[in-house]
Amino acid sequence: DVRAHTSQNKLSRLEVLTGPDFARTEMPLLRDDVEVLMPILKEHYSLVLMDTGTGLKTNLMTSILRQSRALVVVSSASIDALEETQVTLEWLRNNGYQQLLETTILVINHTQRGKANIDVDKAVEQFSRQIRAERIFVLPFDSHIQEGKEITLELLSAKSRRRYLELAACIADLFPKVAGD
Repeated sequence: DVRAHTSQNKLSRLEVLTGPDFARTEMPLLRDDVEVLMPILKEHYSLVLMDTGTGLKTNLMTSILRQSRALVVVSSASIDALEETQVTLEWLRNNGYQQLLETTILVINHTQRGKANIDVDKAVEQFSRQIRAERIFVLPFDSHIQEGKEITLELLSAKSRRRYLELAACIADLFPKVAGD
């Protein structure tokens, strides 16, 4: 029944349940929707990833954060974006999500070709005071990612593919351990 509402990537068999296209719908995803949906998804899937956008201070996000075991915060490598990321981390810390910050992964993505308008190494150093350094990933610019289409791993640069693999391994390290591990 759940699969009737998902689509599946042919190569990796990743199942995706898409939310409404907010530009074209009168029916946004609401907190009550998440409260009903998450127990169903957790029953059928060992991993549920939600792309929540930027609406941090909403009832919807409060519901999602309350049910989350880990966060992946994605920022672009720009002054404005990294400042917003800092505000996000402070908000989480000051609003009862300190424990969730212990399992937060920060991704700084180079979205433009060439040098960023900020010293990314210095930003990583500053963020490592709040997030464990091994959970901060700087992703290189990749023209395949910039296309904004479905990602085909073989079309990524070798450096990008390596960083995404390392990011996936870091996320996997946060999975609950089972007896005997």
